[in-house]
Amino acid sequence: MLDMLFRELGTDIAPQAVETIEAGARPRRFSHKETIYLQGEQPDGVYVVAHGCVMLEWEAPNGFLVGFRVAGSGESFGLRSYCGDEPRSTIARTVTDTLTYFLPDAVLTRAGTLDPRLYRGFARILARDIGPQTSKIARNGRMPVSVRLAYVLLNLRQRLQGRTVDGGEHVYFPLTQKDLANLLDVSQETISRTMRDFENDGIISIEHGPRRLVIPPGGRLEEMVRPHT
Repeated sequence: MLDMLFRELGTDIAPQAVETIEAGARPRRFSHKETIYLQGEQPDGVYVVAHGCVMLEWEAPNGFLVGFRVAGSGESFGLRSYCGDEPRSTIARTVTDTLTYFLPDAVLTRAGTLDPRLYRGFARILARDIGPQTSKIARNGRMPVSVRLAYVLLNLRQRLQGRTVDGGEHVYFPLTQKDLANLLDVSQETISRTMRDFENDGIISIEHGPRRLVIPPGGRLEEMVRPHT
């Protein structure tokens, strides 16, 4: 499950550095809604999601949680604070039972000594991170909530596991209405009403057991977002 990380780092990383990271990766399992690290903690390494889903949230001074990013299978998190040698800027908690691989600082430092190009690869990953852009659009109060929700759903479709069945795309969707409300900075009631409108209009449907988002063919979510992005 580190394959995606290595692809993002680039194919020019020395095999010895890759082998060092693979050998030093530590599997860590977390239960549903378990905290992985807290905002303000000193970074001691980087995480990669093997399977499951992790929500990154910023805790405001008043204690309100602001959804920042969702990390799905194959994606890394905790890299920005690690590379910046700054305290964690978000809280990382699981949305589902989740298996991660933890890459400790000592392992990454050793790999970086073997091939300094590793740090250039880290910079490449950070440059491509759409988390800040997603958060900015999702929380843009000048946009209709329906457009912001459509944007988030499309973004999650790219990050979470999906399969095509009977012409529709079925995406594993563990996020709750509270999670979506935190991402959009709106009330749960607003999310509930907007999701219900989407279902009534045939834009999406929700399956349960396990919970899946079903996106019918036709690209109506994309049509809603396109004029605003």
